[in-house]
Amino acid sequence: TNTNYAGGTLAYNDNKTIDAGISYITVPSGSSMYSTPQGKISKKGMYVINPKLWLEDIGGTGLFLKSEYAYQSNRNANMKSNAYYLGIGLQKSKWFLKPSLYYRYAFMQGDDSTSERYERFDPILTGGLGNWVQGINFRKVTGNGNIISHRVELKGYLSESFEVSLDYFHLSADTYSNHGGLPPITNLKEKDFGYEITFQSRYYINNNFLFLGIISYAKPGNAITKAFDEGVYNWTSYQAALFMFF
Repeated sequence: TNTNYAGGTLAYNDNKTIDAGISYITVPSGSSMYSTPQGKISKKGMYVINPKLWLEDIGGTGLFLKSEYAYQSNRNANMKSNAYYLGIGLQKSKWFLKPSLYYRYAFMQGDDSTSERYERFDPILTGGLGNWVQGINFRKVTGNGNIISHRVELKGYLSESFEVSLDYFHLSADTYSNHGGLPPITNLKEKDFGYEITFQSRYYINNNFLFLGIISYAKPGNAITKAFDEGVYNWTSYQAALFMFF
C-alpha cells in the first residue's frame, strides 16, 4: 500500500528506576484503508500521541510499574480512538531463581457501530509480546483493536543466562462491532474471545547469540466459536529462533 510512517520520541531513562517519554507517530502518505460500517476511510493522516512511564524497584521493594497510553486520530477523517495498559509487578532479584510476578490490564478501544465516528484502535506495526501484543495466537485473529485483556506473567532465571516465563492472557471485546477484524468475526454475538497460555525460554549462549523458544496454546471463546457453524479448533504455536547481535 506504499504506506509511510514518520515520528519521534522524547525520552528519559536513568537505567535504574525511571524510563519515561512521549512519542508521536503519523502516516504522511499511503493508500491503506480502514473498513468502517459507513465505508472505507484512508489511513493517510492518522497520528498517535503515546506517553509512557515505567518505574523499577520502587522504594527498593522490588515493585515495578509499566504503563502507556495512546491517543489516536486522523487529520483527514472522522476517527478517534484510545488505548492503554497498566501493569504492576514484584521482582525479587536476591531470591532463588530471581522470580517475578506481573499483572497487566490492557484496553484497545472498539468501534461503536451507532456512531459516525470510527473508533477502533489501530496497533500500527506492533510486534513482540512484551507490552501491546495480546497473545501470539490471538494476535493473528483479533489484531490489537477492540480488546480488553488481563495478563498474568510468572518469570524466573534457571541460571544467569537462562530465563523462562509463563504467561496467561484472557481476552474479551470492548464492543460487539468488530469492523477492522477478520471478516468472519466482524459482528460479534458475544464478547468472550478466549484465553491463551504461553511458555517462553531465552537462553543467552554467549555475548553474541540468543536462543528463543516459545510454545503457546489458545482456546477461542464464544465470540469466535459462535461465528462458525462447525466450531473452531484450539490453536497451538511453536517457535524457535536464534538471534545474533554485536
